[in-house]
Amino acid sequence: MQFRTMLIELISSSEFVKNQNKELEQVYTGMLSALVSAIDAKDDFLHNHSKNVAEIAQKIARGMGLSSSEVKEIYYSALLHDIGKIGVRESTLNKSSPLTESEWCEIKRHPIIGALILGHVPQYQSLADNVLYHHKHFNGNGYPETRLKGKNIPVGARIIAVADAFDAMISDRVYRKKMTIFEACQELKRCSGTQFDPDIVKAFIAIVCSEYQKN
Repeated sequence: MQFRTMLIELISSSEFVKNQNKELEQVYTGMLSALVSAIDAKDDFLHNHSKNVAEIAQKIARGMGLSSSEVKEIYYSALLHDIGKIGVRESTLNKSSPLTESEWCEIKRHPIIGALILGHVPQYQSLADNVLYHHKHFNGNGYPETRLKGKNIPVGARIIAVADAFDAMISDRVYRKKMTIFEACQELKRCSGTQFDPDIVKAFIAIVCSEYQKN
């Protein structure tokens, strides 16, 4: 696919993410954002979703006191978290009726596809891992189906899981209406310790959720 080829070429650049020239890094970020927006456009309800998730994940990571390099890594991982949806049919992404078993299997493959794309560059394996496991639950459920659970799931993936779920809940979807900020925060609390890392949920509530409520 053309988007996949362009993305691999961009990620393969030695300047990507680790470049110290801020102007050039902004150019790469802009190019990457444009490609991600093109992927988001496949889903009628995903406009700006990846950008929103990246910004929320970045705030969580900073609030948790992670290093600047870790924050940047998590930001890019979050921006790319749904890039694997280039391999999912639009008819499946935009289906309003319940998914068939085969369609659900297709949806569940998107983190694997995304990780495979990022895996073309060995030095960015951490980004690939964050993308691969962002739908993995803290208690070991979710997907992909591995024995990974708890703190063994990469911290970036655990942060993205919270940011992704929150932005999804406060946005309209083809199969449901959006929640209020309060309802979404309550749902994160309810699933704390099962679907989500409780420490990250606490950080999110303290750092991000209160900010959303103020605005």
